[in-house]
Amino acid sequence: MNRKYCDIISGIIFMFFSSCIYILSITTLKRNENIKYDSSTMPKIIATLLFLISLMLVIKGFKNLIKQQKIENNTPKINVLAVLITFILIGFYTFSMEYLGFILSSIFYITIQTIVFTNYNWKTNFIGVIKFKIKI
Repeated sequence: MNRKYCDIISGIIFMFFSSCIYILSITTLKRNENIKYDSSTMPKIIATLLFLISLMLVIKGFKNLIKQQKIENNTPKINVLAVLITFILIGFYTFSMEYLGFILSSIFYITIQTIVFTNYNWKTNFIGVIKFKIKI
C-alpha cells in the first residue's frame, strides 16, 4: 500500500465497518417497546463515533495528500551539470592554490561557484560579479 493513501484507505475501511456495526445493531431484538435504551443503543453510539473519527481520518489524509503534492511541486530539480562543475572547480581550486596563492584562488573559486549556483543569466551574473570584485 502506498504511504500517501494510507490514511484515506484505512479511513474508508473503518467507515465501512462502522456502517456494518450500525446496521447490525438496528437488527437486534428489543424486549420491550417502552424502554428508551436497550441493547442496540451502545453499539449505535460506538458505530457513530467510529464513523465520525474515520471521516476525520479521511479528511486528514486528503489534506496531507494535497500538502505532499504542493511540496513535491516545489522541490527543486538537481542540476547535474552544476554538481559536475562544482567538483571540477574544487579540483581546480586545490591545484591552483600552489600557483596563485590562497587569496586569489579563493576569489576565483567563490566567483565561479557563485555563478554556477545562480538561476539567472550566466553572462549577466559573471559581469556583475567581476564588477563587484573589481570594486573591492
